[in-house]
Amino acid sequence: MFKDEVERKLNVAGKIFPFTLNMLSRNKTVICGVKRVVSSSDTFVKTRLDGGSMSISGVGLKIVEIGGGDMFLEGEITKIEFED
Repeated sequence: MFKDEVERKLNVAGKIFPFTLNMLSRNKTVICGVKRVVSSSDTFVKTRLDGGSMSISGVGLKIVEIGGGDMFLEGEITKIEFED
């Protein structure tokens, strides 16, 4: 995992990234560090992360796969919001 490698190479203790969000394009996104999905629809996905919650708004949103803390999301993302 990318964040584990960065922590090891920088020799830092604890979590420097409670999650990572990688947008492969505006229509494909990978989120690592997801604790659970709070709610989802084709226009909104809310997840619980280590550091709080993340809400994603968009069009045609679909959770393609989820497991092991990783979530693969497809659809056009229009907004991302974070809450503590």
